[in-house]
Amino acid sequence: MIIKKNITYKKKLVLLVLAILAVFILSYNLAIKETIELYTICDSLETESEKLKNAPEIISELKKKINAVELNASVISDSGFSFQKHIFGIMERFNSTNPVVLVEVSEVSGYQNSDYCIETHNLKVSGSFIPILKLIYEFEKKSKPGKLVSVHFERVKDNKTGQNQLFCSLFLQKINKGKYEEDL
Repeated sequence: MIIKKNITYKKKLVLLVLAILAVFILSYNLAIKETIELYTICDSLETESEKLKNAPEIISELKKKINAVELNASVISDSGFSFQKHIFGIMERFNSTNPVVLVEVSEVSGYQNSDYCIETHNLKVSGSFIPILKLIYEFEKKSKPGKLVSVHFERVKDNKTGQNQLFCSLFLQKINKGKYEEDL
């Protein structure tokens, strides 16, 4: 580039400032921008690694919770008959202190998925309101034979005695690994 002699100092100063600005923009785009991006990525990875330091403890706690849920939901047992025996055992222990009568046990209905099935057991009990509520609490919070999905109360007048009777339908669900057995 040939520099002419008639360029003034003011024009030289402007050209110098433009050249410095061009070098700054070029260096920012080539080096500084990538450095800032890498710094932010490094910072986010460091925060994630801090979170993952106690991952083995979290995983072991979650495995313990899964095992507890599987035991409470009776996932391990394979037969619906053993589940019903378990429910009958709970009812027998409960009836020793509370007057609740097991009126009906309906057929087991099931839903099959690829690797598990959900069995729904329907129980119908009769008695007074407070003992039935205690039974519901027993199934839902204490013994947990399965997930208590629905409860339906019904008051029916007995034509023979003329008195009202309270019935309660309980729907318990159990998750099984494997296939649903139709003959339960």
